[in-house]
Order: sequence, then structure tokens, then C-alpha cells
Amino acid sequence: MVDYNIIKEERIKKNLTVTDLANLCSVSASYITKIEKGNVKITDSMQNKLAEVLNLKKGLRFEFKANDATFLNNKINSVHRWYPYIEGFSQGFVDEILDKYNSNVVVYDPFNGSGTTSLTCAYRGVKPIASEINPLMRFIANTKVNTVRNIYVGNKLSKLINEVELMNSYQFEEDIDVWQYMNDCYKGMDFFNDYVIKQIANIKKFIKKIDDDDILNLFKLALASITVESSNMIRSVDLRRKKPNELNRIPKDVKKRFCDQLGFIVNDIVNNNDRDIAELKFINDNAKILNSEHYNTVDVIITSPPYVNGTNYFRNTKLELWVLDYISSNKDLGELRTKAITAGINNVSSRIIIENTFDSIENVVSELDEVSPDKRIPKLIRAYFSDMYKVFGNFNRILKNGGKIYFDIGDSQYYGVHIPVFQFITEIAQMNGFVLDHQEVLRNRKSKNGMTLSQELLIFKKKIEVN
Repeated sequence: MVDYNIIKEERIKKNLTVTDLANLCSVSASYITKIEKGNVKITDSMQNKLAEVLNLKKGLRFEFKANDATFLNNKINSVHRWYPYIEGFSQGFVDEILDKYNSNVVVYDPFNGSGTTSLTCAYRGVKPIASEINPLMRFIANTKVNTVRNIYVGNKLSKLINEVELMNSYQFEEDIDVWQYMNDCYKGMDFFNDYVIKQIANIKKFIKKIDDDDILNLFKLALASITVESSNMIRSVDLRRKKPNELNRIPKDVKKRFCDQLGFIVNDIVNNNDRDIAELKFINDNAKILNSEHYNTVDVIITSPPYVNGTNYFRNTKLELWVLDYISSNKDLGELRTKAITAGINNVSSRIIIENTFDSIENVVSELDEVSPDKRIPKLIRAYFSDMYKVFGNFNRILKNGGKIYFDIGDSQYYGVHIPVFQFITEIAQMNGFVLDHQEVLRNRKSKNGMTLSQELLIFKKKIEVN
């Protein structure tokens, strides 16, 4: 799909008039005007000519592959592969967007997750800033960017390799006091076999002796990355118990699996040693809150927010949150959920106050009021878009004039009622001073009842300031 808007933007950047561009392309000025407005279909040869004249190395198209719109490709991408994330897009998705900008831009991801946007930016020398409520995700993104940066700047690579070698030769204790190294949060729960818990506790004992915080963080990340794999649970959309035929995938030797993961990490660090990595800065935890010091500081937002699909994003990481001591009780999970965008059914309670309501959304949600046996679901939809209204208000405040949002989002359905997320998000964006610049289907999927649902990229441009 052609991105017509970039033609006018690049023409203006190069101080070309419509007539100048028309002469360079050997066409009429009126034809260029029609192209910039998106009122005419242009041939491949004309696209190539415009790309050549405007010096657009990636051309005029968004060439997103279906897998780029998921985390799938990151499973083989250096550094991105360090933690098995499910939600979000891949490095290729972010690269395709960044290729349209110079390296002086500031990029913000308000739902940073495991850091695909931040990492891709930082490794290209582009300044990333971020927000993320989940402390595990903040840790992972920070480790993949800032810790690796510190390893290079501080010349700590040989010390890291030495610690890995010590880990390989470290003798595990059979009679270790497991609960000295594991908090009591899930004591008595059948999430891990006993032999796995003992090996994890031994690994944590070793990690606690590491005297360098950067190296310690890399070891903690390696442990987080194998936690679910080593458990009786599996993350398949939601965290669930493994079926009998899946239990045989649990590693017998957790230490070996951990050391293998450390090997991946060290190899990636060695192979990226010539990079000049930009620093990642977290400006806050919560995208619904923004301090005035950050107003008008960002050029581009690239993000994929939580989908309104009932997924509990915190419960999905509860094992890693526990193993790394970010939570000590289930109550801690609940406190994290209350801060987040209301996207999962467990976020909904009688305490939720819906501050913003919209007629178009009420027209759809009123259908859910009639058909949904779970009365939390209509409230979930109302609360989700109420929260999104706050978020888009902050997008307007943090973006410079003319700044863009690249918003990867999927629609939903409940009990046969389609939730037109793209329409509602666009309306909310427009209420907050944005115009829809570009819309593209990234992939389609089928719901359990056979309804076709889509994942789309919505690109918004800031037109006016809002209070």
C-alpha cells in the first residue's frame, strides 16, 4: 500500500514546490497535487521515480510482512530473542517505520513490553523513551538496552564470560534451603516440580553472589527466560497448565538449559560489540500519566497497546515476577492490574470509575448489555476506551506538532458482537487533535465463532494542541 503522505512531507523537507517536483518527474503539477491528496492511483514506475527524486531508500510503501506484525521473527533476532514474549510486533516492523526518519528523532513506546521498539531504536542510535507498568518487562527492556550498553562502555565482556564459566562449573547443593532463595508467594502451588525448584534456587544463590549489577542483570534475564519453560505451565495466549504430552518438554537439567541461554546472550553481545547503542529512558510507568516536563519532546510514537481481548497480561508473567522477587503475593499482581489499561476481564471490578463515555461506543456496548451473561464484559469495553481517551490526550501532549503515532491494534468480539476497535480508536484520536494519516490491514484471523478479526496499523498525525 502506497503511503501518499510521505510524498508531500519529503517534498517540503527538501524545499521543493509542487511545480519543482512535477518538473523533476516530468509530469504536470496538477498530477503531483492529486498524488499528494491520494486521489489518483500511481504506477510502479511513477512510484520508483518519486522515490528516486525524493531520495527515499525504502520507496513509498509500507512493506510489512504478516510475521513482522507479531513477535514471531524476534525469536531468531539477535538480543530480541533473549526472552520469549508473545504479544507485540517484531524488529522488522519497527525498522520499516524508522527507515522513513533520520537518526535525530525521539521515539516513544508507551506500552513498551519486552522492548522491541526501544531495542530497535537504541541499536540504530535513535533515542528511545518508554513507559511500562509490568516491572518484569521494564527490567527485560532495560537489560537488553542499557545493561548491554554498560557492558560495552565499561569493558566488562571478559568479566561476563568469566562469570559464565564459573556458573558452568558451579556445583549445585542437593540439600539447599529452597525457600531461603524463593519467596513464599506460590509455596505449596504445583507450578514447578521439586527438582526444578531446587535448581532454580541454586541458580538464584549463585546470582546473588555476583558483585557487578550489569552482569547480575544478564543472569537474571537468562533465568526469567527459562522460567515458564521449566515449569508445569505453558504460555499459549494465556498462561495455562501443560497437557500430559507437553510435560515431557520440561528440561531435566535446568542448570544446563540456563547455561545454554547465557551462551546465547554472550554470543549476541560479542557479535554486536561494534554498535553505538543509544540509552533507553523510562519516563514513567503508566501511559495514563504524563508529567509536563515531557510535553512536546517526542517525534514518533510506535506502539502496540493491550488488546481488549480479556487477556490478563500480568498473570501471564506471574512465574517470572515471582522467581525474580518482583511480587511476594497474589495481591501484588492485583495492584499492578489496577494501574494498567483496562484490557482484561480481571481488571474489571465495582471500583472502576468510567470517566469518559462515547455515543458510538455505547451503541455497540448496549448490544453486549443484552447478550453477555458476564456483565463485566460491557464494563470492560467502556473502561478500555475511557482509558484510551486519557492515553491519546497524553499522546497529543508529548508529541511535537506534526508528530506521528504508529498504532498496531486488533479488533475483538464477544458473544457475536463485533467491537470495531479501529473505528473507536480513530474517533478518540480525532477528539484529541489527531487526523488518520494511513490505515493498513496487517493480518486477519478467525475467532472461535468463525468471525473474521483483523490486526491493523493506524497512523495518526498531530494537527492541533489540546489541553
